[in-house]
Amino acid sequence: MAGVPPCAKQHVGDPAKTEDVVPGDNGTLQNVVVYLKGDFAAYAFAVPQDPATLDQMGCQFRPHVLALMTGQPLDVVSSDKVGHNVNAMAKVNRPWNHTLSPNMPSMHLSFSQPEIALPVKCNIHPWMKAYIAVLDSPYFAVTARTAASR
Repeated sequence: MAGVPPCAKQHVGDPAKTEDVVPGDNGTLQNVVVYLKGDFAAYAFAVPQDPATLDQMGCQFRPHVLALMTGQPLDVVSSDKVGHNVNAMAKVNRPWNHTLSPNMPSMHLSFSQPEIALPVKCNIHPWMKAYIAVLDSPYFAVTARTAASR
């Protein structure tokens, strides 16, 4: 990342780290998709109309792990002042590979089939990786640093 000054400047004093395994509080893990697995074909679920957002910020994808429902809109945006590439390497859904230049409008996408976990990378900056889980029911969450209160 040091070779990309606009990105390196955003991490002075707080260096970027890989997010392969991110510990949470009390021995928990962050960025884990937790979901109910089963046949939900007999049920109809309202698909959220609010888009999920995948941002390119500080030459990293934010969030690192994203979960959404099939058919839910996904906005891919870039808050960086450098160009990025967004390569979704889907196996079930249609893969896509787009470039986002600075100040370019966001991309609006959706997925028609469930797929866990769909890897996303930037072909320009090889350290940039994210994962998208596409689920056919609303019974899912992505773990955070602290567990929700019960």
